[in-house]
Amino acid sequence: MVGKLIPAPVVAAASAALLFASKGGFSPELQLFTRGATAAFKRLAVILLEDAWIEEDNMASSLEGLLALGLVTQQMNDYEPSHHLIISSMRIAAKAAMSCSLIAWRKGKQGPSSIKATNRIAWGFTKKHRAKSQRHHDFIAMYLTQFEVSESSKSGKLEMLHAHGRPDIMPLCHIVDQHTFRGVGHVLGAGSGATFADRFHLLFDQCTGCNPRFSDLAGFESRPEVQRARFAQNCCLNFALQKPRNALPLISDGTPVSLELDTGVLAAGVGPISVHVNAGSKRKKELLVLLGLRCPEDEVVMLKPVRATRDLFGELTEKERADAVTLARSHSHRVVSPLLPSSKEAQFRDGMWEVDGCKWADLVSQGVKVKIPLVCPPRWCDDLLKNPSRVCDLLDDDGALEDALRSTGAGMIADSDKIVMCMTCSLPHGISLRAVALLRQQYACISMPTPSLQGGLDQLAAYDGDWKVYRLLALISRLVPAALRPTMPPNFQVVNSILLRVVEKWMMEGIQSRPADLHLPRSVGLETVGRWEEVQKCLEQVAELMEHQREAIHCMVQRDEDLKCGGHFLIMDTGHGKTVTALVYAFRWLCQHGQNVKRLVWITPHGTVENLVKQLRALNADATSSFFVFDEVDEMYAPTLRTSAARRLCQLCPKFVAQTATPLRKNESQLLAWLADTCSFPVDKQNWLVAASGMVSMQLELGIAAREEDVLVPMVDDALAPAN
Repeated sequence: MVGKLIPAPVVAAASAALLFASKGGFSPELQLFTRGATAAFKRLAVILLEDAWIEEDNMASSLEGLLALGLVTQQMNDYEPSHHLIISSMRIAAKAAMSCSLIAWRKGKQGPSSIKATNRIAWGFTKKHRAKSQRHHDFIAMYLTQFEVSESSKSGKLEMLHAHGRPDIMPLCHIVDQHTFRGVGHVLGAGSGATFADRFHLLFDQCTGCNPRFSDLAGFESRPEVQRARFAQNCCLNFALQKPRNALPLISDGTPVSLELDTGVLAAGVGPISVHVNAGSKRKKELLVLLGLRCPEDEVVMLKPVRATRDLFGELTEKERADAVTLARSHSHRVVSPLLPSSKEAQFRDGMWEVDGCKWADLVSQGVKVKIPLVCPPRWCDDLLKNPSRVCDLLDDDGALEDALRSTGAGMIADSDKIVMCMTCSLPHGISLRAVALLRQQYACISMPTPSLQGGLDQLAAYDGDWKVYRLLALISRLVPAALRPTMPPNFQVVNSILLRVVEKWMMEGIQSRPADLHLPRSVGLETVGRWEEVQKCLEQVAELMEHQREAIHCMVQRDEDLKCGGHFLIMDTGHGKTVTALVYAFRWLCQHGQNVKRLVWITPHGTVENLVKQLRALNADATSSFFVFDEVDEMYAPTLRTSAARRLCQLCPKFVAQTATPLRKNESQLLAWLADTCSFPVDKQNWLVAASGMVSMQLELGIAAREEDVLVPMVDDALAPAN
């Protein structure tokens, strides 16, 4: 209930009870699953040691018990604490909340004048307990080691601090910090730090980490850094408590919005079609039929992927292919696509594929049309079109962000397309392009990467400055609430996939309406390369292409013309000339579209390139004016910092080529993200083979047969003698 005061002991006891009731959770940083009971016992021990000591005779023994129970519940999964232990722990939590005492074990720390040292307590851990704890649990050993360095603990006693006063009221939002709400760093406004590490330190050091038993909290809530923290905390808390939002009233029936469909949407919506054809001797062979990406009538037939099969496409007879296509065409197939929400089935009729009785070619030419109602606009966009210079300041406006986070609606504002384009045009390209990259291939939710507790990078990296990207997306959600809706920061729910693709198009049009900063840093080559045409001419003179290389280049050029793809997946066996093929294609593309591209960057994951991750991050500012080639891209599948940095570049650049000889190394999930970046239709785990059919794959048959033969070698003395 809003405004209701709850006694602190009740809150503390209830929090402990909720931990005991929780099954637990997995910590990515520790790579450890922690049970709820383990977290409850360990957290209570930490509270006693760091935050609030209870001055009772048996408290040292209680602390030993909490640490021991934390160890037991962690190592014995079938052990459940008794009802008595849970109640006793809740009582400890309640008493700690009321305690005014604090162990002063931090070496060199002195309290303010309002707090004075009064007495000392004996420490109950013996050397025997200490050694045993260090052997069995690093967590316990850490605290014992810290007590060792305290000068007062050398005599077996620790100094105590007592607070003269305590806050009368602590707002509930004080529970929000980076430990449980990683997205709070995205919500913190201007002046909170230039890195996530700075923001997390400010939040903890100046707000959530302040202890009234140690720090002077006079005028605490009026401090500027605390007010900034409180705004971010309240934003997160509103979502945690599922506080009702302000519904935007409709002011008009709406306006039609159309989305141009990619020709591969139908193939992705149908997915692989499984059929069984006769393979002789009364055997059946299971095959997969994929509708064509450019034209659905150009079906692709392949073997079902298994690790032992090298060529999934070539080991089929023409009769098997024809029979498989005939079987696929003889049945209707369910269509599942967020871009075709009202469609039900696809069927082959009169020589063409149809969707719900309408020819697919006609649907592609017409596009998808939806009618979106209009909602009332926010005040902050009144004169934005007349004064676009306000856009940068708008990202620092907490009032505008709060309005966006607290509003919900089923439409969009008038002139939303112009305002979105104005915003992405006026902001730095890095912010706008990062926002667009986060929207791509998202049809259910948008989950921005979050930093680690230290403000560094997790495996899927969050970058410094992402808080501005988050605010941009939040403001766009206020302009077009029917497309995306804010959830717990820094995430969004996709409300209408079709409308979101339209918004993505508006954002790109805004970015392209203002040329990027195309300065060329000295650290990157090609300063004096001259015109791309001259380089292309020189390359063709020294590189005599073979037939399969020319065919691969033609396929990539054709994909550029027919499909809206940001890049290509080039598959060739080792030694078949991937490097030359990618270079010739790159320069041909640059001759036609490279007026704003100043560099061609070749990225290899091999150990010969030192500090690769650092170099990839340094290229972020130049990604919009670069053509990237990712060599041996299969080495960049795993969720690592290198992969995150590489994929960010491919999402920001105008064109890229990802090449490898082994596209499928472990499982399809590692390939999925890179495949999605080469397609303009939805790609998921069900239809990834459809996206894979668009790879530019050149498999050569060298006519070399493999033969296995057993050679029997008699175990004579000559055979057993060691080789010289």
